[in-house]
Amino acid sequence: MYLTNIKVYDASNTQLISNGDFSSSSGVLPTNWLKCSDNGQVDSTCTRNTSISCYTISTAGGTISQSFAVVSGTNYTIRFDLYHDATSGNSDQIDLDISAV
Repeated sequence: MYLTNIKVYDASNTQLISNGDFSSSSGVLPTNWLKCSDNGQVDSTCTRNTSISCYTISTAGGTISQSFAVVSGTNYTIRFDLYHDATSGNSDQIDLDISAV
């Protein structure tokens, strides 16, 4: 799977995510993101989308996260591009976990 163009907007259309297109990285780790598992890496030659880079997630899975401030009672818009390159059917699971604390 290939993930890119992650955007989170507040009600005033302010972008809250940094480096959501993964164009900046230190090797396999995207800048401003926390890699929570050992699987997944930045692909700086990703041609799956309109982005220059994407985060590739292998069949073993992978988790990255980024924190940003939220205001209780405010609506947020979340957008992202996710591409699935199935070589053995469409049996993968995709989880999007969002926590506000």
